[in-house]
Amino acid sequence: MTDWDSDPDLMKIKVEFIDSLSVRLEMLLQFISKIALGAFDSDSFEGVQILVHKLAGTAQSFGFPTLTLISAAIDDAMTQDENGPAGDWVQWLGYFGLLEQALRCSIQVRIDPLHLADDPKMKELIKATH
Repeated sequence: MTDWDSDPDLMKIKVEFIDSLSVRLEMLLQFISKIALGAFDSDSFEGVQILVHKLAGTAQSFGFPTLTLISAAIDDAMTQDENGPAGDWVQWLGYFGLLEQALRCSIQVRIDPLHLADDPKMKELIKATH
């Protein structure tokens, strides 16, 4: 297990990762706005899927396993649902809202949003992808 907090070089990399979450959050918020306005398109969908896929693959490495869990579940749901937000956009807004909450918490508190692992929306998302 990597001890991110005791090695100054690793801590610097972790801080850079946490700082990058603000950019990812902004991208997500732009996509959520497009869904809410019914203005999303396949390029937007692909862009946010890349975002969640990258988060799913990296967040745990930096000490954010819950962020990985949420991102991976959304990535799986996006892969399984050919219609994406064009289908049940209320459901998708809930999923992206959960990721938004996780990102905001991670940015603000700078630790994994472990409490979200028990969120009812998280349980719904996991159930939908398995």
